Amino acid sequence: ALGLPSPTNVPSRKIGDNSVALVRFDWFLNDENSLTVRGDYRGSTQDPTRSNPYALPASAGVSVTAGSGIAATLTSNFESGLINELRGYYSRDNNHAEGYLTLPAGRVRISSPLGDSTQALSVVSFGGNPGFPSAGSSSLVEAADEISLLSKDRKHRVRMGTLFDLNTFRQNVTTNRLGTFTYNSLAAFLDDTPDSYSRTLLGQERAGKTVAGALYIGDTWRPNQKVQVVYGLRAEGTRIDDPPPLNSDVMAKFGLRTNDFPSEVHFSPRVGFSINLTKPNPNDPFSQFQPAFLLRGGIGEFRAKTPTGLFTSAAGATGLVNTEQSVSCIGPAVPTTDWSSYIADPTSTPTSCIENPSVPSNFASVEPSVTVFAPDFEAPRSWRGSLGLQHRLWGNMTLSADASYARGVALYGVTDLNLNTTPAFRLADEGDRPVYAPASAIVPNTGQVTSSGSRIYPEYGQVLELNSGLQSDTRQLTVSMNGATSGGLVFTFAYTLQRTRDESSFTCCSAAQGFGSPTTAGNPDVNEWAPGDNDIRNTLQTFFTKPIKSWMDITANARLSSGVPFTPIVSGDINGDGSRNDRAFIFNPATTQDPAVAAAMKALIASAPSNIRDCLVAQLGTIAGRNSCRGPWTPSLDMQANFHPEGFGMHQKMTFSLVASNVLAGLDQLLHGSKLQGWGQFNRSDPTLLYVRGFNPATNEYIYDVNGRFGSTNTARAVYRQPFVLALQARLALG
Repeated sequence: ALGLPSPTNVPSRKIGDNSVALVRFDWFLNDENSLTVRGDYRGSTQDPTRSNPYALPASAGVSVTAGSGIAATLTSNFESGLINELRGYYSRDNNHAEGYLTLPAGRVRISSPLGDSTQALSVVSFGGNPGFPSAGSSSLVEAADEISLLSKDRKHRVRMGTLFDLNTFRQNVTTNRLGTFTYNSLAAFLDDTPDSYSRTLLGQERAGKTVAGALYIGDTWRPNQKVQVVYGLRAEGTRIDDPPPLNSDVMAKFGLRTNDFPSEVHFSPRVGFSINLTKPNPNDPFSQFQPAFLLRGGIGEFRAKTPTGLFTSAAGATGLVNTEQSVSCIGPAVPTTDWSSYIADPTSTPTSCIENPSVPSNFASVEPSVTVFAPDFEAPRSWRGSLGLQHRLWGNMTLSADASYARGVALYGVTDLNLNTTPAFRLADEGDRPVYAPASAIVPNTGQVTSSGSRIYPEYGQVLELNSGLQSDTRQLTVSMNGATSGGLVFTFAYTLQRTRDESSFTCCSAAQGFGSPTTAGNPDVNEWAPGDNDIRNTLQTFFTKPIKSWMDITANARLSSGVPFTPIVSGDINGDGSRNDRAFIFNPATTQDPAVAAAMKALIASAPSNIRDCLVAQLGTIAGRNSCRGPWTPSLDMQANFHPEGFGMHQKMTFSLVASNVLAGLDQLLHGSKLQGWGQFNRSDPTLLYVRGFNPATNEYIYDVNGRFGSTNTARAVYRQPFVLALQARLALG
């Protein structure tokens, strides 16, 4: 209908090429010194990438990454028992991604009736992809030196070392450079009358440099043959160079400096132990290798590196005139489209909204965003403790139980300093949910809203402060059995019970993503404890290796995981904070005043799988909790056959491996043909429960459509699937 071109380079199937090369040389220079040099290469091509089941294939693209490195290690042994290991490493990585079409993006909301009287709602993407193009490069220089000394009584092995790394990077990852038009219905698309438009202006390449160093000292102490204690202390420091310029107006209004990148030094202690609880038994030949009872544990603090994406996003968001600005237009402020001009010149997409006296000012905004770091910002850390008991049942069969606890501290939080958190009004039919933009900023016939009405200072958009005030809590218990049979079968069976709760599961990459990551039911600047995004409660795993012949063995790795948590959400921003992360209100069919919503919710609850139905019923009449629903269980199976030819003088130096990855996907194709069941695919549930259809300014109520496919995994309908891969590998040992 719009005359968009059809690119010829879109593949009919997903193609993924991964290349890895590793070469290593060892030289024994003399009796005291040896040198190891290692080179590596890695490359990957994904074609297509950033595709989804509700997007035309032409709206995807291709990504290419490549990197290489060289490392050298000099190990020196001295007569005094002193060992020195000097290491150096240099690597360089490049990545870029391009879309099949260089055009503005388009999104259309489509409703499809289902057989159970519900309707499936989805947003179909066409045109370009707002995530393209992107490019980046980085280089890393690492140097380390470690000295270890064994005491004369051989009870202590003391280690001291230092680490240094220099990481330089360049990134050009500005999204939505050519703009995105959104159509609220198929009819609006056919008439080419979009209901909203957004674009990012003045995207630019960002560069930076991080310098990090560490000093550590540790000791492995063996007071006797049954007890071993490992303890130490680590000091780490980080400095970020090349900060952006100062915005004095932001400093005056918000009290924070845009040119202040955090630096820190931190000390982390660690201790671990293992105790052999077995009495000596000369009649047990396995006791010297696998004690009947072994108690192990430890506790320590571990510090992560701050991702460079946080610094690059801050470098491009200072609020100055030459940094990124966001254009947002809704309703009558949306500029008229001219797709033929965009095809001829993609950069000709509008840079502003329609402005005239008949268009409400709240319907249009062109604002710079700002990202700043809190003065006490620091890298995230976790305190981890573990305790385990291993028992040898008989022979070399062992049963283990390991419990662990991790407390994450100084985790990333994001606060919008420019959000007026005094509600403009509340949604009485949604549990008095606060809305921070005035009702006059909402388009009645679509329900779309801009954040301009919720700003303390309207000359700025979001002013995001990165802080380190959040925490997480992870508890895990693993029970496993390992062993080998007389027939040569080596096996592992394991069950893991886990519970993870956090205040936000955000770990990467920009401040805007961090602000929208923890979905909200009210004030987005207040974080709530809830199950984490990776709170997979139950995992069953088995691994075995079985020799078939003297020259052949097979391995298999099977896994069954319980459902991944997800949050029922609304498609769009309804509280006016500028982020599309609002949790859905679970309307009770028996009490809601909207008959269409009541009928749709009743039908959805009746037809949904038990896990989805239970989630909805438990929350009727309330705003959904973060990660309060769970998807289905997910199985996986990988297999491998290894061949060790004995002829031609090989003496098993050559190994051929036939690797079968995602066997379940292959079985799905074999057994079901074109009627695929989604075996071997990642079960990502559809989290969108409600789609905004309009707004009633007389009652201050949003008008919704209910998604009849809420919670559906769509694995059988995916355009590009996780494939069954059959690969042949060869390995030759020389020397």
